[in-house]
Amino acid sequence: MPNISQVIAETKQSITRPVILDIVRQIKEITKISPLTPILYADDMGKVYQPGSAITENPTEQSLFPLNDKIVIEIDEEYDESNVLSTAVAYTEQSPIFRDANIGVLIKPVYIATTVSINFKFKTTSKSVAERWRNDIRLRASLSRDINLHTITYHYVVPTNLVTLLKEIHRLRENTAGYGDSFSKYFIEHSTTRLTEVTNQAGSFVSPAIAETQMRVLGNFEFDSQPEKIENQEDSDGWIGSFTYKFRYDKVISCNMRYPVMVHNQVLGPDFRPSQEAYDIDKQIQNFPLSLHSLNYFEVQLQAEKYVDFAYTLTIPSYDEFIPDSIPSGTVSVFNALCSITTINPRNLLNLRELDDVQLDPDILDFIKTSELPFITRPYQSILHLSMYRSMNLARDGAIIITPDLDIFSTTDLSVRQSHRIRFSIVSDLSFLSREALERLKRHPKAFVKIVKSVHESLRNNPGFSDLALKGLVTREDIRKYIDSGQNGPASQRVGFHTTQFSYVVAHRANELPK
Repeated sequence: MPNISQVIAETKQSITRPVILDIVRQIKEITKISPLTPILYADDMGKVYQPGSAITENPTEQSLFPLNDKIVIEIDEEYDESNVLSTAVAYTEQSPIFRDANIGVLIKPVYIATTVSINFKFKTTSKSVAERWRNDIRLRASLSRDINLHTITYHYVVPTNLVTLLKEIHRLRENTAGYGDSFSKYFIEHSTTRLTEVTNQAGSFVSPAIAETQMRVLGNFEFDSQPEKIENQEDSDGWIGSFTYKFRYDKVISCNMRYPVMVHNQVLGPDFRPSQEAYDIDKQIQNFPLSLHSLNYFEVQLQAEKYVDFAYTLTIPSYDEFIPDSIPSGTVSVFNALCSITTINPRNLLNLRELDDVQLDPDILDFIKTSELPFITRPYQSILHLSMYRSMNLARDGAIIITPDLDIFSTTDLSVRQSHRIRFSIVSDLSFLSREALERLKRHPKAFVKIVKSVHESLRNNPGFSDLALKGLVTREDIRKYIDSGQNGPASQRVGFHTTQFSYVVAHRANELPK
């Protein structure tokens, strides 16, 4: 499934300033500063608005003069570098703010650990007030009460691109087998209860936003035993005391969205799904100096490929990024195919001869058609296995059947409100198979050789093993010679593969040659 992240366009006014002001108000209470003392918080340009000149929550505020008591703050915000690599972005960690389990849409916030230092300057005309304020902080430090727990509130706007994508998903949802819901109703019903709206002062722009409260935010005074000395202001008959306060919180910086490529049996347009496969460095032509080429041999990836082939599973269509949550144990994927349901026959899924640009090997198709039709949909009753997924969930055994024409059907009518996929896989360990399945496989040497080579790297270029395809029957001695050799325990008691690997021997795209 596509997984995208969008950075929140504006966090200064919606997150940073509300958080800072919450902390400062709580520090005022902790240090016994009058709650009526105004806070001067400069913007990025170093400008502070004059009280009474803007819309405020306190209409009685008056203009400030040099002799008025006030708090001036400066902010230094830094991301915690030690937590960058552990930041949860694409994987599930945070509670979602939007979730439609029926379709498979999920939006969740992305947080990054942030450390903020607030430089306080308390300006007052009374030296006794300044001294009392400083002594109170000193007392708290002596009692080890210089560390505090805070509660902060803020909101963040859901990125516009994600809302646009949700509107397209809602349109397709209502276009076929819809529920009759407006987008507003759909959005609200599947969103967190913290959903709200924000507008500009003119009310001409409305955007969905999420209100949040963080608790147990840890903060502490940044001095060893006491704040700096009270100093006299040179330009007025006032006094100034200063200190630094530091706290750490998780700041929302973006939203991550996971969504399907098919909604109610309709594929999303090219503007809303990946247009090409993700960049894979292992598919690029590599060129090294002679010394690095020699050292490259010892890299972990190359050493692992001696035992496991990391070639990707084929997906149909190629832009479908489906990864099943669960698979039958001991099986290796060959391809996953996204199916479109027709109203004429709501049980028909696909035909193994018509797989878009993917082609199954003719010997494999012949093996399925002449021998495996009654068994291929039942786990471990055949070396090949077909399974169906409804949305992300593996369907029960017996949910699908296959006909002599290689058409795959569901045993029950399918709902267009769900997405359906067929997974074609190979049982990678012969010890999982029933004796009857193994006997049928041995009677088809061509299919046997190609299937085993596709999951057993060491036999892929073995000329002796390839010659087994010319025999009329693969014997147990052949299996013992090529497959069981080197395994622990008596070969007569275990028939299995060393590794679980995959190549294009069984299936490949039409424009690619099988290995």
